[in-house]
Amino acid sequence: MKEIFASPLFLQAIGFIAHSGFFCVVFAIASRCTLKDLLDEIRKPALLLKTFAATTVIGPLIAAGVVKLLDVPLVVGGVILLGAATAGSPLAPLGTRGKKGSLQLASTVMGLLVLLMPVTVTFWLWVYSQWFPMHLSISVPKLLATVAPLTIVPLVLAVALRELLPAVSKVAGKALDLYSKVCIVILFVVFIVPGLLALFRFKLVEFGAIVIVMSLALAAGDFLGGPDARDRISVAMAATECNITALFVIAHVSYPKVHILGTVLAYIIVSFLTAAVWYRFLLYRMKGRGETLEPSGTGSTNPTKTTKEVKQ
Repeated sequence: MKEIFASPLFLQAIGFIAHSGFFCVVFAIASRCTLKDLLDEIRKPALLLKTFAATTVIGPLIAAGVVKLLDVPLVVGGVILLGAATAGSPLAPLGTRGKKGSLQLASTVMGLLVLLMPVTVTFWLWVYSQWFPMHLSISVPKLLATVAPLTIVPLVLAVALRELLPAVSKVAGKALDLYSKVCIVILFVVFIVPGLLALFRFKLVEFGAIVIVMSLALAAGDFLGGPDARDRISVAMAATECNITALFVIAHVSYPKVHILGTVLAYIIVSFLTAAVWYRFLLYRMKGRGETLEPSGTGSTNPTKTTKEVKQ
């Protein structure tokens, strides 16, 4: 197994699959949104400010507090800190769609978070370097060159194509959606075993720290998302989905001899499971209130309605 993961050809192939898959995920999701949809989200400054508070202030502070309080070993602790500092994942809209959140809000937030990364990520890397015995840094041009092609570029292309050639956009969106799913399945098959092996080596404090950080971040996003369940899902997912590419690049630049692949894979697994449990709890709570989520369409999502309203 180690020999395969050390092969340059294998790493190049997996890198291509991951990067092209992330690009296509963003394009496929964004192709469901119109320019008007995104502008409508930008015209909600209160919700956007609360989203940014959850993703760029509360999340990183929660991570720092938990890592410090529990004295988490800095290999795992560093991944937790970087995960919290690099909000703006290309997979966040995909997770939002799977949980029937607002695609428009998720896509808008992802784009804006990436644009703000030079400020937010640089700031938190400096703060973490003051608070912990580590030195985290990355140049702004390198950061943008890493994340923009996988996020901003496909977002802009997808929305522009939908505005100019909606029929072509629909076909391209479906094709790239299928391709991205194939890429995700391949990545899952390749990395699930090393991820689980790394997870089994985690100490209880390391496992618990990830669960606590994710749970508190999800709770913050759910609370700040407002009365609409779709918005709450979108904000909560944005608060917990890290930009894996940015995380790896920062870690490699800061500590080129430290290998964190297994740690990151285990972190992703625990994060995914925590989000899944939170989502089931959200559905249970909504059911108790007589609410339900309507199926997502290709256009603007409708607000959450009660069961009675849906029947009528």
